[in-house]
Amino acid sequence: MIGTVRSTGTGFVPASRTEGIVLLTVAWLAVIAAGLLAPVLPDMAAHYRDVPAHDLLIGFVATGPALLVMLGSLPFGWLADRVGGRTVLIGGMLGYGICGTAPLWLQSLPAIAVSRAAMGLCEAAAMTAGTAMIGLAFPPSTRGRWLAAQVGSANVMGIMTAMIGGWAGQWSWRAPFWAYAFPFIMLPMVVLTVRERRVTQAPRDMPFDHDPRRTRLLVVRSLFATLAGLLLIALMVETSFLLAARGVTDSSLIGLCIAAAAVGTTVGAIISAAAIRSDPALRIACGFGTLALGFFGIVLFTTLGATSVAGFLGGLGVGLIVPGLLTVIVGGVPEHERGRAAGAFTGAFALGQFASPPAFVALAQGGLGVEGGMLIAGVVSCTMVAIILCGFRRTLSTGEFNLANAEPAL
Repeated sequence: MIGTVRSTGTGFVPASRTEGIVLLTVAWLAVIAAGLLAPVLPDMAAHYRDVPAHDLLIGFVATGPALLVMLGSLPFGWLADRVGGRTVLIGGMLGYGICGTAPLWLQSLPAIAVSRAAMGLCEAAAMTAGTAMIGLAFPPSTRGRWLAAQVGSANVMGIMTAMIGGWAGQWSWRAPFWAYAFPFIMLPMVVLTVRERRVTQAPRDMPFDHDPRRTRLLVVRSLFATLAGLLLIALMVETSFLLAARGVTDSSLIGLCIAAAAVGTTVGAIISAAAIRSDPALRIACGFGTLALGFFGIVLFTTLGATSVAGFLGGLGVGLIVPGLLTVIVGGVPEHERGRAAGAFTGAFALGQFASPPAFVALAQGGLGVEGGMLIAGVVSCTMVAIILCGFRRTLSTGEFNLANAEPAL
């Protein structure tokens, strides 16, 4: 097959730098999907105010893709293991571009909501396949750096996406949908540079579903990813509500605070890449500890500058957590299961992001308010440090699967 190389044994051909850069840009699809429309949602709601249940449908336009990513990631990971990650990646990117730009000509709000759901499925396919292919394309000595670069570059793109969405929204609420054509720009590079990597020495007689020990490890590690996704969205979203409650009415100032957290995530990912030879469990524990400092600082310090610094610390913690989890989850299974492992991480992380707003609404309705909810998030982060160091350090200490004895190292 043209564009196919073997990924195991003496014939392993690591990806070039160009191929690695193309693969990490796939992660940008998630931040484009999540942040691009936020500035124009009020205008969409006003345009469709006469449509029955328009508030519900607008809400689904905003959150529907995350729901479908949560539901679709694991099946698409399984598919990538069966038919090849390159095929799933190209199909997902093509579908993302078609469904993402569909609202440019769709007139019905329900039709737009359906197109957003379809785009979420395509995002799940592309994100899962892209992450799995990074896991296959690079050896353990460099894989963690590329996964960290994926996280860091996605956060930079997230900042740019919010700015682009606000700028384009000045013309029309439809204008930001043009940015969903981004996959069409990247597809030629994917076709030309990304190669399929087939597994030649994987233990085919030991299927994923029949190995309870490895499955149990993947589930536990994925639960950490769910919590990381929940806390990340809490850091971004609840900070804006807290600032508004404190009387900050300038949306640009609130945006700068949120941007500080995003910059912190990028810096944390850079540090994680530089410390790739250190114990992933310690990096993840340090990340939860730093995230706790961020939550406590946001609550305790009321000035805008101090809140921004605390947000930066929180983002720094997330930047340490996510690349470490990616490394242990994707590397902790044999090569023929990397697609399912990447799907488990993507779906688990999306589950946390989807569950975060309802969880904090429930805390607020319970009388704790935004500050109380963020204090609980800080306490949970501190608790995770103790849990990792006292009981789960071995579970997160390495992600590398040893094909020689067909057991995940602990």
